[in-house]
Order: sequence, then structure tokens, then C-alpha cells
Amino acid sequence: MTNLRNKAINFARTIGVVGLARLAASPFTVLLTMPFTLVVTGWYWIQTILHGNWRSCHHFNPKMGLAYLFYWTRALNLSRYGRSGHSPYLGLGNYSLARCFHYTLPSLYLYWKASVLVLPLCMTMWITAHLIWVREFDIVWVSIVTGLSLCSTIFYTMAFVCQNYNVVGWVFFPVGIYGLMTGHWILAGGAWFLASFGSFTVVFLAAILSLMASILNGSINPVLAAMPACLRLLTHFWPYLLHGEFTKSIFSVMKAIGITNVRAKYRRKKSKQFKFTDIYFLVLCLQFIIAVYCLSGAVPWYFFTGIVILVVNTRFLRFADTQSIYLLMSSLGFATSMFCQEPMLLLSYYLLVSPMPYFMYGDPRVLDIGPVLKPFAVMPFIEEMERFLAPVQEGGRVFMAFEDPDGFYENVFDGYRALLELPHYVATVNQIHFMPDWWGVFEVNYEGAPDLWGRDVASTERNLNYWQADYLVVYQTSETTLESKWSEAGYRVLSSFDWGKICKAQIGDFSLVSGKPPVWWLLGKPE
Repeated sequence: MTNLRNKAINFARTIGVVGLARLAASPFTVLLTMPFTLVVTGWYWIQTILHGNWRSCHHFNPKMGLAYLFYWTRALNLSRYGRSGHSPYLGLGNYSLARCFHYTLPSLYLYWKASVLVLPLCMTMWITAHLIWVREFDIVWVSIVTGLSLCSTIFYTMAFVCQNYNVVGWVFFPVGIYGLMTGHWILAGGAWFLASFGSFTVVFLAAILSLMASILNGSINPVLAAMPACLRLLTHFWPYLLHGEFTKSIFSVMKAIGITNVRAKYRRKKSKQFKFTDIYFLVLCLQFIIAVYCLSGAVPWYFFTGIVILVVNTRFLRFADTQSIYLLMSSLGFATSMFCQEPMLLLSYYLLVSPMPYFMYGDPRVLDIGPVLKPFAVMPFIEEMERFLAPVQEGGRVFMAFEDPDGFYENVFDGYRALLELPHYVATVNQIHFMPDWWGVFEVNYEGAPDLWGRDVASTERNLNYWQADYLVVYQTSETTLESKWSEAGYRVLSSFDWGKICKAQIGDFSLVSGKPPVWWLLGKPE
């Protein structure tokens, strides 16, 4: 708590009195400015589609557009080798794709081929799906709450900033919640089954809420409604039966998400603490549930369940990403508002679905007005990376040197994770093994495992020999010329990749990493 207090004090000093005033007024500022921001961003989106440029774009935020190439790499490997196959370009090589049980292939492939189309379209379908409540309640009230959702920071950031392939599954979530809360079990079951083609996470959350519905209604029907979706997702596990590695892989996933740290080399200790943004959103949820109770005299148990999920996911077991929690609480808040149609609740609901832009966009320049966004052209980055890796022969292995993360996932890759997904994807396309990656880290997540780290000459030579790599990538941030120690050790410069230059040319002053962008060098192994 002392650390959080100090961060809050430093933050207040940084933005000053005027900045604090702007943040305090941000919900009202957003309500006035968001319609304009939505229209302008939507217009850029439509123009990109009409001109056919969407094929060269990925996402609307450059940092997310590069970081989420992670999913493209996964989709490419699954399309080549299937869920029961092995990939020579993931992890340590010969990576079992049976471990990809949590990916829903229809949504993953859609996101891979047309993310710029999928994200806004699916979010539009998600918010439109809430209109199903007009079957039970006054259309004016439903329309007002829908309008507030549309003009919220959660909707805007989910549509254009930080969602991924899971958005396809979220399209069906509002209908499923409607079915649970109104007793339309077949409708709920149908929604959950369709969601199972779009997101493992959505069905997992739906199963928890269905269990709560069974408790509240004293009926097994809600659980039965979720069974078809759950059974369909169980088919994702059948490749394990072929390879006989179910226990090993599940244990690896459990260590990755923090269920257990037994014999784990890397941990999520830092992630399992409440950060300021987590506490802020939790406060927004608590103010809403208190408002509902004060206005209606009833406890909104589904929303309460959502809060429990939020706390468990943040503090103990990270089974869902933050953006999924935002959509979960937004939809549950919407549904709860249908049963408490008090005008005073509208302000509380809008506070819930419109967290301050500063915390939603992750950009210190954004305080109270969301930025207008355009589709991010990722192809220039891909083409430059192809040039960088051109000296590597097909079937070759490239090893990149990083500092030792000291046992914490948060320190892995020296803060350059957003940049690293680009070479992973391009290398996979060109049948090159670029390592390390997250999957390799998971594979060596046990005590006594072989090492992947070190940026000095001795460590890199050891790693190149152990992992049988013929090429080395090193980075520097302070100099534009390579340190002489590499040439003295016999390494040959084959190519370079200046992140600062390409970012300046393609995205202006948008910052992908904290500090100065690095320069990468591709080095040939000494003869």
C-alpha cells in the first residue's frame, strides 16, 4: 500500500492541479467528445476498407498491432501443422501444438486474416446484442443504457485498442446473460455454444455464471445450458491423448497462469499484486454495486460474481486478460441496470463503463479525451523485418540475447516483448526458428532447466552452442554502431534493424517502448 500511495503522489505531482481537474471531469468530457471520436475513427476505418488497404493493416494501435502478431504466429503454426502436430518454429523446436487447447480456431483465423475488420465489427455486434433486453423492458430505457455504453471508453478501447481474437466470442455474451437472467435456458445454451467457436475464456466465464444461476434459481437447467459449449471445448484436448503428455502440459499451463509455483523457475509474483489501475476499476465496480443496492434494496448477485472473478483473476489466478474482465463487467452492469431502472443509476453505470482515458489507453499524453485512431499499417514493419532476416537460410535458427529476468515473467525480454513478436512472425513465415519466445520460456519453466539468457560474449557463445543456433541477434540503445567486442570475438554483421528510424517513418512520435528505441544487429556465428 505504501508503494501505491507513493506512485499516486508522484502521479499527482506529474500532471499537476490542472491535470487532476481534467481527470476528475473526464467522465463528462468523454460523454461529450466520444461521439465525435467514434465517428472520425469509424470514418478512417471505412475508408481503409473501401480502398482495400485493410489487408496490410493490423489493429489500430501500433504497439498492440506489433505485440498481437503473437496471435498471427500461433494461427500460422496451427494452420500448417494442426492442433495435433508439432512446430519446428515455436518454443525450443518441435513444439507440441496440443498445448494450444485454449485457442478457438475460427476466431483465431479470422483475427489473423482480417483483424482490422473483425475488431470494430464484432464490438458493434456485441453492443447491438444488448438490445435483446427490449423483449423484457421499455425500449427507451434500453436505448439510453445502450447509448451510454456506445459512448464509453470501454467500448472504444475494446473496438480499436486492446481486444484480440476473443472478441468473436464476446459477440454472444450479452444474449447468454439475458438468457440466464430471464430463464431462457435454451437461448443461453445456444449463445454459449456459439461463443465456444470464438473464445475459450468467454465459455469459462459463462460456466461460472451458469453455476451461479443454478444456485440462485435452485435448478440444474443453467448448468445444463452451458454443457454443449463445454463439451465442444473438451474436444480441444483430444490431441493430448495422441501424444500422452496431458499431465505435463497442463502442469506447465498451471505454472504459467500462477495456479502453482511448485518447481517453477519463473513466477508471476509482481502480476499477482493489485496495481493502481486494478484498484481503480475495482472501485468503479464497487460504487456501481452499492448504487444498485441503495436504489433497489437487492444484491445484484451476477454482478457480485463478476467482482469475485475480477479479484481472483487479478490477485490469485490470471485466467483472463484485462480486456475480457472489462467486457464481463460492462455486460453484467448493463444487465443489472435492466432490473434497476432508476435514473440516478445512469451516472453510476457510466462511471463503470467509462474509466478515465488515461488508464485505458496507456498513453501519458491522454488525460480526458480519447485519441482519434487509424488502422495501423503493419506491412512496412514486416517488409523491413524480412530484409533484416534475409541472410538467414531457410531452416536456420536465430538466437537473440537478453538479460536474465531473475525468475520473473515480467522481466523476460528486457521490456521488448512488443517488438519481439515481429521477428517471431516473419521468421515463422520464412521457416526460420527465432528464439527465445514465450513458449520456450514455458518449456524451461522448471528448476534446473537450461538457461536462455545473457548478453555478454561468453553467455551468447554458450547459448549458441547449446541451442545449436547459427545466427545471433544483439541489441543496443546507446550507440548506433556495434560494440567492437563482437567483431573481436569473430562475429560478422549481416544486417541491422533500427527501430527508431522505422518508427519515425511509419508512426511518428508514437512510442513503442520506454526509453530510446533499440537497434538490432544480426550477426553470423564465428567460423
